Amino acid sequence: EESSWYIIGEDMANKTISIERPEKSTVCVYNKYFEMIYTTHVTDCDNRIDLPSDGYIVFLGLIGDNVVIK
Repeated sequence: EESSWYIIGEDMANKTISIERPEKSTVCVYNKYFEMIYTTHVTDCDNRIDLPSDGYIVFLGLIGDNVVIK
């Protein structure tokens, strides 16, 4: 498995994105205090994610898997 962390910059802050992800992957979003505010581990989670200002997003999955952001 691998993870990729990203800082949510001003260009994406307060926007909503949609994701398509492999079944065995996870996406988590944290606010600027590293408090988790979204995770795909929640049953029936929406694939639409509101991105917080100064937050972080992490993609976890198998090497070679891809997450599509729209």
